[in-house]
Amino acid sequence: MIKGYFFAALLFCAVSTPSLAQESKVNVLYLDGSAHEVQMSQVAKLTVADGNVKFLSKSGEAVATHELEKVDKIQLTGSATGLVQLTKQSPITLRSNGYVITAEGMTDGKLLEVYTANGTLAAKAVAHDGKATIDATQLAAGVYVVKAENQSLKMVKR
Repeated sequence: MIKGYFFAALLFCAVSTPSLAQESKVNVLYLDGSAHEVQMSQVAKLTVADGNVKFLSKSGEAVATHELEKVDKIQLTGSATGLVQLTKQSPITLRSNGYVITAEGMTDGKLLEVYTANGTLAAKAVAHDGKATIDATQLAAGVYVVKAENQSLKMVKR
């Protein structure tokens, strides 16, 4: 169940950045290694229900539907322009299987952090070999902010 909430929070963070959404893509990677891509500009909402992850347009029509049990991870990619040039080329991928929160593509030595809604640090891990993991079973039900380097997203654990 946490996997579904994690995906919803991940997409919410990406959609809430309109300038990034125009050139961004949602890559749904299956456990069998296949990849399915949708333009972020087509997606207004993500729902997780009845064992499916659905990407919905602004009109509420399904842009894409994926069986949750087949999904390994959902990756948000895009390009951004601004005053600071990004030096890291690969995106950080956050995922959870309900028991562990994993961030891949991180810089070694950087922190993966989980904060409560009150701003209290609930858990942290240091990245090694580009990867950091946190035991999610230790977290009580509630709203959390997961932070990996300069990226963050909201997560709900029930």
